[in-house]
Amino acid sequence: MASPCLTSTRKAQIETRIAEYEARKALADTYYAQILAGEGIESGKFDSGEAMSWWKYTDPSQFLIKVISPIDQYLDYLRNQLNGTGIVRLNLSRGR
Repeated sequence: MASPCLTSTRKAQIETRIAEYEARKALADTYYAQILAGEGIESGKFDSGEAMSWWKYTDPSQFLIKVISPIDQYLDYLRNQLNGTGIVRLNLSRGR
């Protein structure tokens, strides 16, 4: 269910962004499987289309932390925006 505050244009933009990041996630997952098969890589480059990363040595756990997890988090953020859900931060102070 989409948020009533979203215009159809904004909803389409979010859906397009979700599709883009799902494609990037698929590329990252494929590359992660290659890293696991090779037990780490001496040097490499990951190009998501929007940003590029280089490294000398890749530990599979570091690739998971630095590349895949942020993509997952951003996808969650976009889906929450689309559905009108998520965590809202609220600061309260007592009146004196």
